[in-house]
Amino acid sequence: MYPVWTPALAARLHAPGTATRVPRMNSVLSGAKRARSFLRDRRNQLRGELKVSYGKAQRLGRIIRSSSGGSLSETLAAIGRKTSRHEDIFAPRYGLRTLDDPDEGSLSGPGSTVERTEAIRETLPKLLKELDCQVFIDAPCGDLKWMQHVELPVERYIGVDVIGELIESNQKQFANEQRSFLHLDLVQQALPKADLVLNRDMLIHLSFEDIAKFVALLKQSGCRYLLTSHFPDQTDNSDIRTGDWRPVNLEIAPFHFPAPSQILDERYTQNKQHSDKCLALWEIAKLPDFDPTAT
Repeated sequence: MYPVWTPALAARLHAPGTATRVPRMNSVLSGAKRARSFLRDRRNQLRGELKVSYGKAQRLGRIIRSSSGGSLSETLAAIGRKTSRHEDIFAPRYGLRTLDDPDEGSLSGPGSTVERTEAIRETLPKLLKELDCQVFIDAPCGDLKWMQHVELPVERYIGVDVIGELIESNQKQFANEQRSFLHLDLVQQALPKADLVLNRDMLIHLSFEDIAKFVALLKQSGCRYLLTSHFPDQTDNSDIRTGDWRPVNLEIAPFHFPAPSQILDERYTQNKQHSDKCLALWEIAKLPDFDPTAT
């Protein structure tokens, strides 16, 4: 509560010695602000560490549950498999929608259901054909809940995801001569060469720094086109800790991508504030290098 301005208060503020007390008060307030900022940063750091620890615990639990009937050596090998920091961050999302008991939706979340992807299931094959794409990378591919229903006019489909168990499951269910899967951390490992990379709903979960790393690796890959999630009506971009969420407009700071050559409207109706959600197309060779600290 702020004090009500009264003549008595005015007299106190103009009393002898007040001039020396005000700077001290400002110093105290400044110290309180610094302490609050430190505590907020420490809270966010601990929250990130907790997400990683939870991801590791979820993964261990899934391995133990699925090891019944398997050999001890296979179970130990699965437990000992090294995971990246990003796999530990995103694994809990799949742990809550367990691989052993998927519901009618998608393990990748509500945005990856058949219903939510109706618009892009219609337009994606047309774009691939128009661009004469022969090798198509879907990264991240998730559980293929909706992609398995798309007739792709390509010679080769490569699904990529940071969740190793998800890739193993996809390999068993969907792999064939045309379709294969890779376990990669897109922020740390380069993709194989392809005509087009579909990167739906990933950058919205990455920090500016991790997006910069992804784009740099993408430019080194030799891939031709990037088709990625874009919110063109957003007026500013906020940085986040990787694993959180926010919309991203790639045409403004700090990214400054050129205007996309094509846009596939997702016809997103779940939230009017983000009805501009779309997939935007860029030539990868023309993407700028950007400073993730610039605003």
